[in-house]
Amino acid sequence: MTTAPNDQVLRLRAIRSERCAASDRNTCARSSESAVGAISRSLGISEQSYYRWRREYGGLKVSQARRLKDLEKENQRLRKAVSELAVETTHDAGTPLVSDRLPLLTIDVWEHAYYLDRKNDRKAYVEAVLERTLNWDFALANLVRKEAWTYPA
Repeated sequence: MTTAPNDQVLRLRAIRSERCAASDRNTCARSSESAVGAISRSLGISEQSYYRWRREYGGLKVSQARRLKDLEKENQRLRKAVSELAVETTHDAGTPLVSDRLPLLTIDVWEHAYYLDRKNDRKAYVEAVLERTLNWDFALANLVRKEAWTYPA
């Protein structure tokens, strides 16, 4: 059973206030520690996990925690998208547009593409294209759109 951290905090506060209402400070601290253990076990997490969570996120407001959760989901989505990227080579005028792949960017490395400008130095040509020519915003748009851009018909 998984419970949101906010629910866990609310449950801890309720138990603590019940036990601390008619107790001295030392008794209250001990009962609070035992409540953390009991609730942590009921949620299937260790006390260390609770205290680590409290140290990392305890000062956040609810809106900040929601924003953090949204950012973590977005990060996970982007990691998945990036993990599926690959560099692919084709031969004899092949193009990834005719396969089931989604080309984000392409670099033409046929001799005619770089012979005059780079004196037949393929490596220098590819480095120049990567550093100065490629439009990374265009590649990101293709990735987000999940569709390759083609010239209008």
